Amino acid sequence: MRARGGDRPTRVVRPEPERQRPEAWRELLHAAEVAAAAGAQVRPQVHARTTSLLLGLDTFHPLNWTATWAEIGLLPVAEQVARLRGDDALRDRIVGEMIEAAAAEGGVIGGFMRPERMFQLGDPPDYEPRPEASVAARAAAAGISPWELVYDLLLVNDGHELLNAPILNYSDGNLDAAFEMLSNRCAPSASATAARTPARPATRRAPRSCSRTGPVTATVPSSGSRSPCTR
Repeated sequence: MRARGGDRPTRVVRPEPERQRPEAWRELLHAAEVAAAAGAQVRPQVHARTTSLLLGLDTFHPLNWTATWAEIGLLPVAEQVARLRGDDALRDRIVGEMIEAAAAEGGVIGGFMRPERMFQLGDPPDYEPRPEASVAARAAAAGISPWELVYDLLLVNDGHELLNAPILNYSDGNLDAAFEMLSNRCAPSASATAARTPARPATRRAPRSCSRTGPVTATVPSSGSRSPCTR
């Protein structure tokens, strides 16, 4: 990141990468602080939660990467659910093909839909699920393949359930990194800045390593207010 000209405001969106260089955000925030101290108007923007894939029969899902899905993929969701629930042979074929697709080098399933990083979203949604709530952990506890559990979870709520597969801001299995980024004096959240709301205290959920005895607050500057990182 390079900011030129102290009179030119610069914004950089910086989530925490899920797999490649998960600590790189610390380097960028430090660079922003150094640039701000030198007079640059630079504000890294960070996300308050994960960036995730929401997988379900209403959107897209691991079954899309199986050959057998072509037989029912164009049916309405209600008919898909009826077929998936009522045909054991179909289930066995699809689960087997998901296992093969997940093992493929560089495949979409293995790269973005890993069972150890996939969670049932639930109602109300759980945006900070614990590792033991992952599809992989639940399947291991039940003694079944994680892809069998994926198959079953996609049928919950008559096929309208969603699975949350974080790809950014969740490499440690919690939102501690997001909380630390939001707490940095140079980094308003991307969503808060885009909304252009007036500066005001905003309640933040504390990471598990912090006290839960009360709300955690941080002031998010609007795009028109002066930040400690702006000269």
